[in-house]
Amino acid sequence: IGGASRKRGGNLSGGEIKMDAQKQFNFAYVLSCGDPKIRRRLTQELDRRFGGPESYFWMPELGGCKDLVLSSEEGDTGRILRKVSLAGKIHQFGLIILINHSGCGAYEHGGYVFDDIQKEELFHAGELQKAEKVLKKAFPDLLVEQHYFLKKEQRLAW
Repeated sequence: IGGASRKRGGNLSGGEIKMDAQKQFNFAYVLSCGDPKIRRRLTQELDRRFGGPESYFWMPELGGCKDLVLSSEEGDTGRILRKVSLAGKIHQFGLIILINHSGCGAYEHGGYVFDDIQKEELFHAGELQKAEKVLKKAFPDLLVEQHYFLKKEQRLAW
């Protein structure tokens, strides 16, 4: 799969991923926000897809992909890339799932406030694409998925 692998349909179903016959991914690294208002629902989605929390790493980052692409602190991008690298040494994986969400406090604190939900979604689509580029540069063999979670509705938009 090349480029952005955004999926429409609002779930994390693995059946929508086209994989090379040589690559079978039964373990993933999830880069998403740690907002407690999204964690329960996202955990349900991830557990359903992967069969339980023992099948994926979820290392929450306030703002999800924010520090990977809009680093306010020098070294944030490197810190996240080191975490991904270390996770891969602990348990090999071939899939990184990026999830940003609406109404993210970390983005709002950084001055990104939206009065239009479509503009907010487009902004996050751009952020996720930038994050995928950073990850693919560092880890070219990994498959990357992008998802956007609607906080108020408690569901994945894509």
